[in-house]
Amino acid sequence: MKDKRTKQEEAKIRQEKYNILSIKEKINRLDIKFGKNKGAKKERAKLNKIKIEEDNSEKRENNTEKNK
Repeated sequence: MKDKRTKQEEAKIRQEKYNILSIKEKINRLDIKFGKNKGAKKERAKLNKIKIEEDNSEKRENNTEKNK
C-alpha cells in the first residue's frame, strides 16, 4: 500500500502532465474516457469557456493588426 507522501507525489506529477496539454487535447482525453460529449460536464464547460476566450482574444488581435 502506498503512503500519503507517495500518493501526493504521483498526483503532482499527473497534474503537471495534465497542465501541459492544450485545451483541445484535454477535451479529447475526456471524449476517450467518457465518450463524445458525455461525462465531466463541469470540466467540459470550463474548457469550452477558456477555448472561446482564447478564440475571441485571437480575433481581437487579428482585427487590431488589420486596422494598422
